[in-house]
Amino acid sequence: MLYAAGGVTAAGSTLSFVRNRALLPRMLSLSLSLAAGAHVRVACNDAGGRALSTAEEYAAAGFGDAGSIDVAGCDACDRDTHCYAPGTASASMKNGACVCVCSSGGHGEACVPVGAPALSPAVGTAPRVFVLEGVMVWLM
Repeated sequence: MLYAAGGVTAAGSTLSFVRNRALLPRMLSLSLSLAAGAHVRVACNDAGGRALSTAEEYAAAGFGDAGSIDVAGCDACDRDTHCYAPGTASASMKNGACVCVCSSGGHGEACVPVGAPALSPAVGTAPRVFVLEGVMVWLM
């Protein structure tokens, strides 16, 4: 579930929700309002144990006005739904999964504008830690 204080307003943007599962029937707990040029693209989401497949079902799950929701099928693969479009050259299905091919400014599997930082491995840490009834045991 997406939580935010008050609400979210999108202007001139695309909000994509793809392959999410919410335990409750309402996927968004906030007020979602779309200003000029903004739209919502959704594909292959579940809320409250059922698959959402129509704009009306997404509206009932908290995505706002059904008229502003663009529903794509689970088998759809396009850069606007599954990828960060400005950083994506193309998107295509490979082995049953949508794969984003990044342009020069895209990073990672969704072609976002900033790559994940490289972290050095932790040194001197315990290989295993167990907590048994409030007692912590380190195994070296």
